Amino acid sequence: VSVDAYDTAGEIIYNTFDTVFIYDPILVPNTGGFLNSVNISKTDYLITGLIVFSLVGIMGIVFIVRDKRNARK
Repeated sequence: VSVDAYDTAGEIIYNTFDTVFIYDPILVPNTGGFLNSVNISKTDYLITGLIVFSLVGIMGIVFIVRDKRNARK
């Protein structure tokens, strides 16, 4: 990084200030599991879960309504 300081007239006040930042990269653990090679996003999981939840809910409602109709006869 190089930094120069200028005054309002555009003249250099201080000489160039150079500094070097050295950092160690942070390694990210491999937590992908068995779905690491599958190209499925989190949104896909969410939408699929909502579809399955809705279908199971509808099937449950149909089962309850159907069972009540059979009990009345």
